[in-house]
Amino acid sequence: MESFMPRSSSTFPIQILLVSALSAALPGCSQTEAPESPSPASASPSFLKNDEDSEAMKNAENSEENTLSETDAELIRDLEEFASDPEEAAALDAEIKEDEARREAEKKARETGFKTMELPPDWEKMNDEAKLKYLREIAVVQKDTLEKFTPTDAFYIGSYENAQKFQKEKGLAPEIRIDAVFFANWLPELDILDQTDAQHKKAWIQNAIQEDSIPQLELSSDGKRLRKVPNELTGACEIPEGVTRIEKYAFSEGCALTSLTLPASLAEIDEDALAWCTLEEIQVAEGNAHFKAEDGVLFSADGRKLIYCCRNKAHEYTVPESVTEIGPSAFFGCRELSSIVLPESLTQIGPSAFSECEQLIAARIPQNVTTIGERAFFGCRNLTATNIPEGVTRIEKLTFARSSLSIMTLSPNITHILDGAFAECPQLANVRLPENLTHLGRGAFAMCASLSPVTIPANVTEIGDGAFFGCAKMREILVSSQSPHFKSEDGVLLSADGKTLIQFPGRKGGQFYVPDGVTEIRSAAFAGCVNLRAVSFPESVTCIGDAAFAGCTALEKMLLPRKLARLGKCAFADCLKLEAMYLPGTLTRLENGTFANCSQLMRVTFSLGTEEIGSFAFLNCSQLNSVTLPDSLTRIGRSAFHNCSKLHRLVLPEGLSEICDSAFCDCLSLNSINLPQTLTQLGNRAFYHCHYLNEIVLPDGLTVIGEETFFMCENLYTVNIPKSVKRIERSAFTLLSQPIELTIPSTVQEIENFAFFECRKLTLCVEENSAAHRYAVRNKIKFRLLPKEKQENGKE
Repeated sequence: MESFMPRSSSTFPIQILLVSALSAALPGCSQTEAPESPSPASASPSFLKNDEDSEAMKNAENSEENTLSETDAELIRDLEEFASDPEEAAALDAEIKEDEARREAEKKARETGFKTMELPPDWEKMNDEAKLKYLREIAVVQKDTLEKFTPTDAFYIGSYENAQKFQKEKGLAPEIRIDAVFFANWLPELDILDQTDAQHKKAWIQNAIQEDSIPQLELSSDGKRLRKVPNELTGACEIPEGVTRIEKYAFSEGCALTSLTLPASLAEIDEDALAWCTLEEIQVAEGNAHFKAEDGVLFSADGRKLIYCCRNKAHEYTVPESVTEIGPSAFFGCRELSSIVLPESLTQIGPSAFSECEQLIAARIPQNVTTIGERAFFGCRNLTATNIPEGVTRIEKLTFARSSLSIMTLSPNITHILDGAFAECPQLANVRLPENLTHLGRGAFAMCASLSPVTIPANVTEIGDGAFFGCAKMREILVSSQSPHFKSEDGVLLSADGKTLIQFPGRKGGQFYVPDGVTEIRSAAFAGCVNLRAVSFPESVTCIGDAAFAGCTALEKMLLPRKLARLGKCAFADCLKLEAMYLPGTLTRLENGTFANCSQLMRVTFSLGTEEIGSFAFLNCSQLNSVTLPDSLTRIGRSAFHNCSKLHRLVLPEGLSEICDSAFCDCLSLNSINLPQTLTQLGNRAFYHCHYLNEIVLPDGLTVIGEETFFMCENLYTVNIPKSVKRIERSAFTLLSQPIELTIPSTVQEIENFAFFECRKLTLCVEENSAAHRYAVRNKIKFRLLPKEKQENGKE
């Protein structure tokens, strides 16, 4: 039986969020296909290998053959040569005795508490380099031991724990990686371990205890540019003399340095180079002509630009009068800073300048400021008041998002409010949009739960998707009577020609009739309208945008128009009370996540014409028990029916050619499904943990049975594998509980490791000398050979 720690079966971790204008504006968020569920890591050691071509392995495990492997034969020849030569025999005998003596000495050393690892008396006074040198010397002394080292799973776990304890007790600096301590501390134990894979382990040890055990700064080839500072480096860091430039993101998220000294040679610091530093101290070497540091704050040499403030800066800080610019991310993450005094000389505030200053309560922006960068005050959760100077004409992306602003007076000179500028400001109640405003970005005021009605000025020419989505208290959106581009009907924002419904106010509820003549429902138009119970469409509607009704948790009734040509991504995601849906044949594709998390959806009927069901389309529709698929269907996307735990039967149409990864993963009740003969691709984990699936007939065109395809299908007892299959991948059949005889044709050329892990009642029916036969012998799996006449006929 195969020995292997299985991949864990876990609930699918991805939750489909509202694909709103705000999410499109946020960095790293988009309306693209949701990422694939990460496959749980294998618990098998990386050095475990199963070389199917190894004659030694085949002969050792194949009970039907008794021939010696080449390795064993060579060993016997060597022993015979030693026996025939008295001198060599004596040398061998001496070597054996020496080895036994060494083993006995090491055993005594272990029993007395690793006395071979006693540290020198001056250990505490030694610097890091000297400590590491001492560790290396210990390792070098034990060369023979190193060559015989191969760890086991238990050794990995136990030894690392002991190494960490050893490091702590002995006071080793964190710059000496645990690997070096680990190997030095366990050196006397190495020889009791298995003596296989010696070269691999020897190389691993050398890498662990040589120079790379101390984290190194990554410099350019000429030594003039600092490219990367490893996160393993802690405490103080002194950038070497000769470096002239620090590149962008040289210090990445997770940087643990507390002190930094910049060299006299340094002339340039790229934007956001220091953004992730959580320094408590910063210094500049004497003689530097470009920078200076004062009281934990880094400035340009002339004092005009504030570049970086140490993150332990607390309470109030007054920016010097000489400063005209606050650089990007200068105060980013100064979580104890509660008040900032900005000088009248200031003209520019850079991107993310005060982002994540969670204790910042107020910030008066001087009148000379003309530029405020995007995300400048993002995440300042306690910021309740600020102002916008008259010289500022643009509110950039996410500038004040996730703050606690309650009232905002906007300068009449503002022409652009960009994506997410005031998103998630829950206390913001009143905003008067300036008359000169021309552009209102996506999600500009999204999820401002307290925002009262607003009026769109006449000069606005563009309004992004979901500009006011999730504004739960907004009863109506008004439009200036002079506007040539937009209009308001019963508080609903429409294009001037009435063809596009842009935004439905969040507080309106009950049943809504979309006006006649509307052809498009914009993305996020109804998203988060928790009071909306029913919607009626006119026949003119042909397009419903992304996340259009996402999060309408009270929505129960919905009849889609017959001419609908597009239904956007996550269009009805998180509609918790939606029970049934009829999809017209004009929809050729059901987009990704369309009905994700619709936990009460029970029935879905497709019409002829739909060719593809997108990824995550019915993810977590736990009550879905009836799905009628059209004959036109050719593809079912990744995790399309993932965790539809009540779905018990599904008829797949002829013409279906592809079922993608995890398509029916965790469909616990699924007990009957037909795979059409047109199917040529069956993705990994396609039927992962389909508990009640008991019979499956694989089509003749299938060439690969992918990873974990039938993982934890505990009740599966009948599977046919056609002659078209060439490869069975890792864990394809794992944890099958029922007695099952699996016939594997000789056309299967490759079976990966652990393909049949923990199938305790499995019998493989194989042809003699086939790949499946050799696999069964090698892995000690019960098998029976097919009679020759059955082999010739290709069936039992």
